[in-house]
Amino acid sequence: MDVGAASKQETDLIRLLTPLGKLYTAPHSSRVVLECMECLGGAGYMEDATDLPAMLRTNIVHNNIFLSLFSLSLSLSLSLSLSLSLLSLTHISCR
Repeated sequence: MDVGAASKQETDLIRLLTPLGKLYTAPHSSRVVLECMECLGGAGYMEDATDLPAMLRTNIVHNNIFLSLFSLSLSLSLSLSLSLSLLSLTHISCR
């Protein structure tokens, strides 16, 4: 979908669903790489035979970074929306 042709509501939905999709697929990718290593047997665990052990290590690190950033952004967005709600309530009560 071309973002320029999307409506405001569609753009907001894309911005919401993209990190949620990454959040869902990230843990599964580590399991897939591990399953590939097991399918290859002993050769799958050897650094000389395949790049799978390095992929698994990199994948685990990236998953941890992504999950920590996702939880940080979620908590920031929740605190921002809460503070905006309080600000609007304060503005209404001051009238």
